[in-house]
Amino acid sequence: MKNVCLFLVVSFFLSCGLVIAANPNKEAHSLEEALKHPLEVEELYLSGKQLSTLPKEIGKILNLKKLILHSNQLTTLPTELAKLQLLREINLNENEFTVFPDVLLSLPKLEQLNMGQNRLRELPIELGTVFTLKRLELPHNNFTSFPEAVLNLANLEVLDLADNQILKLPANLGALTQLRSLMLSHNQFKVFPKEILTLVQLRELYLGDNQLSKLPAEISQLRELRSLMLSNNRFTSFPKEVFQLSQLKELYFNGNQLKNIPGEINQLTGLQALGLDKNELIYLPASLQDLSQLIVIFLSENPISQTNQSRLAELLPKVHLEF
Repeated sequence: MKNVCLFLVVSFFLSCGLVIAANPNKEAHSLEEALKHPLEVEELYLSGKQLSTLPKEIGKILNLKKLILHSNQLTTLPTELAKLQLLREINLNENEFTVFPDVLLSLPKLEQLNMGQNRLRELPIELGTVFTLKRLELPHNNFTSFPEAVLNLANLEVLDLADNQILKLPANLGALTQLRSLMLSHNQFKVFPKEILTLVQLRELYLGDNQLSKLPAEISQLRELRSLMLSNNRFTSFPKEVFQLSQLKELYFNGNQLKNIPGEINQLTGLQALGLDKNELIYLPASLQDLSQLIVIFLSENPISQTNQSRLAELLPKVHLEF
C-alpha cells in the first residue's frame, strides 16, 4: 500500500513537471529568448538594451501583448511590428523618436502607449483612429500645442502631457468623455484652463509646476475629482474654490506661498492626504481635526515653531505629520 501511495505521489509531481515543461514562461527578457518559443511569448522586456534599431524578427512573436522598449536609442520601428495584432501595451519611453512611428497605427488592440522622454513635436491625425487606446503617455517631449489627434480617442482614460510647452487647451477638450486622469504639470499655463471644466468625469488632475495663482469658481463642475495637484505654482492664498470639491481625497499645494489655511478646509470630509511642503505656514487650523479620514499632512520647510508642531501633533494624534 505504501508503494502505491509513493507511486501516486511521484506520478503527481512528474505530471506537474510535464505541465510546466509544456507551458514555458510567457515572459522573455531578450529577443533571442523570445524567438525560441515565438508563439508562446506574451510579454517581452527589452529596456536598457542599447538598441538603436528593433530587429525585424520581432514580427515573429505573433501572440505578443506587451512590449517594453524604454531606455534605448530607437528612432524608428520596423514595419514588421504591424504583424503583432494582439499587442495591447508598448513602452517607448526614453528613446530618440522625433517623428511618431506610423506602424503603431496598425495595431488594432493597442490600449497603452508610452512615448515619454522623446523629442516629439506633433502626432499624426490618424492616431485618432486608434479607438482602443485607453492610456497615452507623452511627457517630456517638445509639444508646444495640444495634439489635436488626441481629441478623437473616444475611449482614452489617462492622458499625460506633463513637461511640455503647452500654453492652452482646445475648446472641444470635452470630447474626451472617458478621461479620468489628466497630467499637465510643468507646462506654460498662467491661468487655469477652463476647458478642463468640461471634463466632468475627471478624477485626477495634475497642474503642478505652472504659473497659476487662482482657480475659477466653476471648478465645482469637476464633481468626481479625487486628486488635485497644484504644487509649485504662484498661489499666495489658499483658493476657497477647492472646498466645493466634495469627493477630494488628495490635495497638493507644495511649493507655493501660502501663509494660512482657512478653517473651511473641514468641508473636504473625505480628504486623506494634504501636501503643504515649502510654503510660509506658521500654524494650521484646529478644524483639521474634523477630517476623520485624514492620514498624512506634508509640512516640511514651513516656519512652524516647535511649539506649534507639538500642538498640531496633539490635535491630530492619528495623522502622520511630516515636518
